[in-house]
Amino acid sequence: MRITASDNGDLVIPGDSIPGFSAKPGDQFELAPDPDGTTLVLTRVTDEDSAYGVLGTGASTDEIMDELRGPVDTVGD
Repeated sequence: MRITASDNGDLVIPGDSIPGFSAKPGDQFELAPDPDGTTLVLTRVTDEDSAYGVLGTGASTDEIMDELRGPVDTVGD
């Protein structure tokens, strides 16, 4: 399936175009690029995922982001 970005950069993925995929109004998703930025990964956010953020891990947001995506390269800033 090929989609085109709108004038303001929005991407619309028709839900019925992905076999086995279903989304209903109000469903939430996370969209994240892979490390080299060539692939986008769409993940449904569940109630369990939402509760995890409330429970906390003791790590700062920056520490969590570094663990998930790797440290930010600040060379040239």
